[in-house]
Amino acid sequence: MSELLAGFDWTTPFIADACVQLSLPVRVASHGLKCNFPGSKAAGPARPARHAGSTDVFLEAIAAANQGDLLVIDNGGRNDEGCIGDLVVGEAFVSGLAATICWGTHRDTAAIQAMGARVWSLGTCPNGPLELRRRVATALSAANIGSHVTVTLEDYVFADDDGVVVVETATSHESSRRPGTLPPAKARKRSGCSRGSCCEGSSISTNTSRNATPIPITHSVNTSSRSAAR
Repeated sequence: MSELLAGFDWTTPFIADACVQLSLPVRVASHGLKCNFPGSKAAGPARPARHAGSTDVFLEAIAAANQGDLLVIDNGGRNDEGCIGDLVVGEAFVSGLAATICWGTHRDTAAIQAMGARVWSLGTCPNGPLELRRRVATALSAANIGSHVTVTLEDYVFADDDGVVVVETATSHESSRRPGTLPPAKARKRSGCSRGSCCEGSSISTNTSRNATPIPITHSVNTSSRSAAR
């Protein structure tokens, strides 16, 4: 997959549109996930970890990860605790993980910025976790990054300024096909837009093909509910 993406200037909107075109589920993470370095993008196999009040689960996930993986953290969308800081993010960074995605907040912003590690989260919170919770059996195999999006070890994650999109690894090569492999009409449209002529001589039309077959879209809304992530 990394070879396919090499030199390809993908975006999450492109990946989401490709999923629609290929009749794949469109799995969009919680609204509000932003990177600490605007303009960044990251893509790689998911390495999920569900928080339970301790950093142990994160360190275990990192130890089991491969270089280029994305650490995907589920803290139930909580904004009352920074569940990760420079310790966890730094460990992931030096271990070669591409980025950290956190459905929750982080802290130690200055230290994370100084090391150059990329974190997508819902923002910052100065205090850490104040209590331990029950660790679920799937803590290292599944993580929610929205009320309707669950990431597993079988997934590939794309993240940029527009948000986070999740695709099953078995089909991710299809959703990230190079522009040259797109159907001719789509390729011509992309080529025309790159020359600044996508609207020349005609009005903008609506892609009616999307209405032909309903596609399941799981665009989650950030909630404060803690029960769903436990």
